[in-house]
Amino acid sequence: MLVLTLPMSASAAEPEPVVAVGDGIVVPTAAPGDVASGGFVAVLADCLEERSPARFRVVDRAVAGETLETFRGKLGEVRELGPSWVIVTLGARELAVAEADPKAVGSELGAVVAELRKGKGPSVVLVGPVPPTLAEEEAQATADARVKAFNEVVASVAGGARGVFHVDPLVEWTRAEHPRAGLVSETGSLSDQGQAKVAASVCDVVMSPR
Repeated sequence: MLVLTLPMSASAAEPEPVVAVGDGIVVPTAAPGDVASGGFVAVLADCLEERSPARFRVVDRAVAGETLETFRGKLGEVRELGPSWVIVTLGARELAVAEADPKAVGSELGAVVAELRKGKGPSVVLVGPVPPTLAEEEAQATADARVKAFNEVVASVAGGARGVFHVDPLVEWTRAEHPRAGLVSETGSLSDQGQAKVAASVCDVVMSPR
């Protein structure tokens, strides 16, 4: 008798881990160690579950005050989770330091991405930071320029590596039809609408056919 072994159905397969790491997307104005300015990860989990039930398992490893340096010591732990995707929100803490060079920070981020992708590493989504909403126009313009310069470096990191993608909320949030004040506060916290927008953008990347 010939016995055929049928492959497991997609519904019976183990969910693909999607691991979120970093500190949050808002460049802080306060001291490092404050509450992480993210909050979109839970919304992302809901989005992925709605669009592809039981396919993914979101693991939130975001930590308040996380920097590129502190995250380097956790690279092994993240890889051991066997993620299919890693959502990275790093660089905002470094950009909060006035003397920080956006290009140098971007180079450090590129090195971290290379470590994550080593071998058969996961796909990576780099979520670029946004500045807080500031009352003074000059201060806002300065903050925007620094973050824009960093996001341009992040875009080049993503563009030069297969399996690496860049989500840049600042591009959309600075358009006139999207009032930024309703998305991120002066203290650097995302509103519910801001969290939903970031989550939707990341969700679109993960769900897009490759």
